[in-house]
Amino acid sequence: AEPARDAWWVLLAEAQYGAQDYPRALAAASRVEVLAPQSAEGLLWKGAALAALGRHQDAIEALRAGLARAPQNPAGGWLLLGNTYYALRLFPDAIAAYRQAAKFESHREAAQDSLGIALKDGGQFDEALKLFEAAKVRRPQDPFVWRQIGFVNASLGRSEQAVPALEHSLQLDPKQAKVWRALLESYHAAGRPQEVRRAQARLLELDRDAAEQAYRDYLLPYEAAR
Repeated sequence: AEPARDAWWVLLAEAQYGAQDYPRALAAASRVEVLAPQSAEGLLWKGAALAALGRHQDAIEALRAGLARAPQNPAGGWLLLGNTYYALRLFPDAIAAYRQAAKFESHREAAQDSLGIALKDGGQFDEALKLFEAAKVRRPQDPFVWRQIGFVNASLGRSEQAVPALEHSLQLDPKQAKVWRALLESYHAAGRPQEVRRAQARLLELDRDAAEQAYRDYLLPYEAAR
């Protein structure tokens, strides 16, 4: 009805992205560029679609250009940029983008969660742990927070602190295969072979390949030593 109205193309790009039809989202966002070359929103949705299609460098260019043009939803743009940097394992850039997103109340919780993960994976364990410990106070029933506390402590070699956090995360959600694997490793580091066996049995119910690898890595040496 109004093919020259760029606002409709922005909404279409958003809807197609939400429907996970990323090629069409990219096409709609590219149409915005033609109709309104200065549109920040068109560039942000273009970047989102490009990132979803695995074109990360192109996505970064589009997202940074969109953010430079004062978009209506800058927090979402910074989150998308952080996610794109994170996918490339560019942790310092991801951390910087998530810090920008965390300045906005509407996206603060999500941005801080992503920031904590980027800090952890970037080796900044102490700051990551502070974020997750603070999140634990606000969301004590969230298995995500407890598992991240466990992961950070395990990375720091603190198996005795990692174990209760991972156990609590699994009490809240027992179907986390990755957490069972991490708990198994922490049990092993703490010298608790019976708990290693128990965790491996639970992992077997959820991920046979991971459980078999864990058996070879952690239980077979016990069997060979008998």
